[in-house]
Amino acid sequence: MHDAGLIVPWPLKMQRADGQPTAVEGLWHIDEAALKRLPAATLAELCASGALGLAYAQLLSHARLDNLQKTAAIHATADEKKQQLDEQMQDFFGGEGGGLQSMGLRPALPPIQFGSII
Repeated sequence: MHDAGLIVPWPLKMQRADGQPTAVEGLWHIDEAALKRLPAATLAELCASGALGLAYAQLLSHARLDNLQKTAAIHATADEKKQQLDEQMQDFFGGEGGGLQSMGLRPALPPIQFGSII
């Protein structure tokens, strides 16, 4: 595919979770226009080697970029929410200067030490 001029740099731009565009560098993809211009003999060679199927699979994967971007945004949002919840739990259950300890309360159970369970 490389010798046929089909593999070219992919100037991919995606949107980060914060809404800012970002360039994804170092990727390559199939040049569909170049694939359509190939002579029949070259197409036959690519087909016989199995490379033509790979080329079309890569072209079809372009449609999945939107799902990839949505999945990345979901993960970023989940990570942010987890961090917020962790901070809230720390504040409530004994963060410095607050939580149950500041009210003179102690947790009913001692902290679990996982090494002692095993």
